[in-house]
Amino acid sequence: FGTESSFYGATPFDMPSDGQRLDRIMGLIGRGGTKQILISQDIAMKYRLRRYGGHGYHHILENVVPFMRKKMMAEEDIHQILAVNPGRVLALV
Repeated sequence: FGTESSFYGATPFDMPSDGQRLDRIMGLIGRGGTKQILISQDIAMKYRLRRYGGHGYHHILENVVPFMRKKMMAEEDIHQILAVNPGRVLALV
């Protein structure tokens, strides 16, 4: 999330917008895939930091989550994607 461009460097493919990413995620949820969904963003370059004009580390919580709600994603699905799934995947068992 956070990278929105119709042309991404020298690669000849379109990058989806955050809205398109959410539409695809909602399609996965509709097919019963909620427990398999993880989301992330990339802050690999300093221009992605808020200080330099980028979205910053809080982009998912500040921008994407309200967009999820605007698109009528269920609160239990948001919680599953943001808390339960990462907790399961990152558990050190």
